[in-house]
Amino acid sequence: MSDLKIIPQGLRLLIKLNKVEEMKTKGGVILPDSHSEESRLGTIIAIGDEVDKKFKLGDQILVAFFSGTVLHFPGEGMTNDTIRMITESEIMAKVEE
Repeated sequence: MSDLKIIPQGLRLLIKLNKVEEMKTKGGVILPDSHSEESRLGTIIAIGDEVDKKFKLGDQILVAFFSGTVLHFPGEGMTNDTIRMITESEIMAKVEE
């Protein structure tokens, strides 16, 4: 991510999605992990001032595969979809070890 400081407003959170594990077939077709088609794990990297205090920076969360708005930054190219702005209501679960 660039040197920009992004501060989510209201009930929004900025997350970085974990890398999707991929599998390459013998024919060279790349398939995403079957579990990633419905949901993805991500890490909270910024929190709006109205988000419930049960969420904090660094928390691992589960979101739907296409949740949020993809943010693109200069020099990263349009294929990077890992940084997303989501609303608190898009969080399906908090993941704890």
